[in-house]
Amino acid sequence: MCYVCLQRAQRNFPLYYGDERRRREMEDERLMQQYQILKDQEAFFKNQMKSMAAREQNQKNAAYNLGVAEAIRSHKNEKPEFYKSFLFDKRPLSPEINAFKQGEYSQSLLKQMESKREKEIKQRQNRELMDRLEQVQLTEELAAQRAQYLKEKMEETQYYKRALDAQVKNKPSQLPMFEPDSAEPIFGKDEGEMKAEKRKREQSCMKHQMEAAASLKRNAILNQLVDQRRDLQMLQRTQREHLADRAAELDRVNRINQCLQEDWDRSLYMKKQRDLEEKAFERASDKLFLLDQCEKYRRCRQCQRRTSNVGESNVWPLNKFLQGSRLLV
Repeated sequence: MCYVCLQRAQRNFPLYYGDERRRREMEDERLMQQYQILKDQEAFFKNQMKSMAAREQNQKNAAYNLGVAEAIRSHKNEKPEFYKSFLFDKRPLSPEINAFKQGEYSQSLLKQMESKREKEIKQRQNRELMDRLEQVQLTEELAAQRAQYLKEKMEETQYYKRALDAQVKNKPSQLPMFEPDSAEPIFGKDEGEMKAEKRKREQSCMKHQMEAAASLKRNAILNQLVDQRRDLQMLQRTQREHLADRAAELDRVNRINQCLQEDWDRSLYMKKQRDLEEKAFERASDKLFLLDQCEKYRRCRQCQRRTSNVGESNVWPLNKFLQGSRLLV
């Protein structure tokens, strides 16, 4: 150390905060443990209160259920069976006190019977009306089907009649009348005209067929030529595209080879430079680096100044009296 750092170290008293820090850490840990214990006790107390409340509620429910069960059991024991009411034929007459009520009951029963009878009559009438409406609808449907059937039958009859009329109208001529000892021929008089007409019709049909066949052949040849031309154009276009792709691929390969050659030359040049630098470094002395050269100058470990430092300052004094070496022009 330099003189200034040595004097400062001798005059300063060391302060150690390790014990204080450990004491604070122990106190914090103790407080955290107490807080955790309080939290656990509070949670345990809450759980215990909840369990006690649930137990009391369950006891109340059990007592209520037990009371209801006892009440149902006592009620069943009091009235174990339910007896239905019966009418006895030989029962004596009721006393005159209940005669008025019996009259009201009989009147209400008569009214119920009348209303029930009226309801049944109305339902029967409605059912008969619906049956009658269904029968009328069925009769109308059958009449409509019958009319449709007769109409179709009449149309079929008219169609057959028209067909028979057409056949009668286009019926060929009948045989000539019988003439005994006829000088002229009876059969085969119009065969020449019929043959000529038949021949003419056949010729026209053959001509039409020949023209149709020639047209079909010509169209087939034209379609074949068009297909051949289209295929030729497609082949030429495919060939041009193939040549263009091949030229592009060759160009790409040439560019890649050129780039690889340039990278190779650059890498070779850089390797030669590194080899030359390594050889020059090996030929250099051991004190090549600046830190190695500065090892001979000793420095203070605290302020990094020279060991002969006795308190000089690098700051210039702020007064008007400057030394000659500090005067800047």
